[in-house]
Amino acid sequence: SLSANPRMLRLVVALRPMLRPEVVATMKKCFELFDHNHDGYISREDFSSAVGTHPIWYDLSKNMDVNHDFVITDNEFINGLVHHSLCKPISLPALTGNGYDL
Repeated sequence: SLSANPRMLRLVVALRPMLRPEVVATMKKCFELFDHNHDGYISREDFSSAVGTHPIWYDLSKNMDVNHDFVITDNEFINGLVHHSLCKPISLPALTGNGYDL
């Protein structure tokens, strides 16, 4: 979790300006899909409205809700995605044959 690892949080925040604008825009669109009531936060209720009751909410909130206020902001969401990509990189062979062939 980012909140449990301040050094990783600083790294994620430092790397974020290096993301291409179109990548950030796509991440924000993903955030908006989950922000069901469009208040700028993803709550458990928003998440449930988007995908139904799912246990993954607890993993998302644990890993993305840095300030532990029970909602995920767009910044927390994007930082969480960056953190996940740093910690759980995908392998290129996993992408072949799935419409992502290079």
